[in-house]
Amino acid sequence: MIDSGSGTGGGGEAAGAAKFANTSGGSSATAGGQVYMGQQYQGAYGPHGGSGSVAPDKGQAYLMSKSDATNFFNNFSGKQLNDFISAGQLAGQLQDDAGFMEAQSLWKKLVNASASLTAAGRKVSPQDVLASYLGKGALGAKGGGRGGSGGGQPLWQVQYRGGRKFLVNSQTGEVKYEGPKFETTYQKTIDMTDPTTAKAIATSVFQQLMHRDPGGGELGHFAGALHTAEQQSPVVTNTTTEYDMNTGEPVGQTSKSTGGFGADAKQYLAQQQIKKSKEYGAVQAATTYENALENAIFNNPFGSV
Repeated sequence: MIDSGSGTGGGGEAAGAAKFANTSGGSSATAGGQVYMGQQYQGAYGPHGGSGSVAPDKGQAYLMSKSDATNFFNNFSGKQLNDFISAGQLAGQLQDDAGFMEAQSLWKKLVNASASLTAAGRKVSPQDVLASYLGKGALGAKGGGRGGSGGGQPLWQVQYRGGRKFLVNSQTGEVKYEGPKFETTYQKTIDMTDPTTAKAIATSVFQQLMHRDPGGGELGHFAGALHTAEQQSPVVTNTTTEYDMNTGEPVGQTSKSTGGFGADAKQYLAQQQIKKSKEYGAVQAATTYENALENAIFNNPFGSV
């Protein structure tokens, strides 16, 4: 009898390994390295402590070659395949719509991980590696697993990289991204108008309303008011980044900016600064009188008066 350890594939899987052993040559095959597949016992009921004249059966490590362990998946019965897929989904390693090909790919990864641990002298089967994602089995029992119990170093350690959460398997080194899927950052900037542009705005508005260029003091007064308004109206940029939930790598980014002190606002500010002056009133009064006089002269149907 072969005991696969964690039993994530169900009791039938252990029996399948025993059947496969009869044709594969068991631990004698070493092509491509060896994979620990569980404990092999002489009796049919697993390990026992012995009774009377019966010697204790503590079993021995059953090893397969890496290629045989990989091909072992192809001997799964329908129930064993369904049980394995369910275990993979529960462990977060298979999607809800996973089928044969996805399960086969996962099994190969588990075999590779088990082979590495077997080479290091560890007795960790592919099923044990899968069970470690649930904090169980030969790996999870030692570290307590993710959300499990037990002393020592946690199997899954939390790491934050750039404010994002990752889980790192302390036994296998595997990294899983936890989130977030979307991350939004906010940045405030103050866009200050340079002196040349501020002078051009003031000159244009003065020519329109006052029919002259601004004086030095008037330019300074407008520049001060403009910079105060700009400091009170920062540009806020919201940047949203989308991350791949499998790798944690960014896959898209969008940005939107609001606020700021635009060109129309600068023109309006210059106009309001001028309209506060007494000179503006006098200029408007003179312009109004001049326009009225021109209308009386040029639009009189009876000729000159």
